[in-house]
Amino acid sequence: MNLNGPKAKLSKTTKDIVLQWERTKESWRDQKARQFEQKYLAGLQDQVTGAMSVVEDLERVLNKIQKDCE
Repeated sequence: MNLNGPKAKLSKTTKDIVLQWERTKESWRDQKARQFEQKYLAGLQDQVTGAMSVVEDLERVLNKIQKDCE
């Protein structure tokens, strides 16, 4: 089973979010903006990296299952 499509989509979407946030920060610079960034975006890259690792592990398991069933 190939999960490259979903991994690529997750990676691109994350990059888009980070880019859009950088644009937004140019005009939104108050305490609420800092709180939003801390709450929702500060750990995003690490969470996505962790998710990608889990997806890769899942892909290996699914490929092994598929191979074992052939």
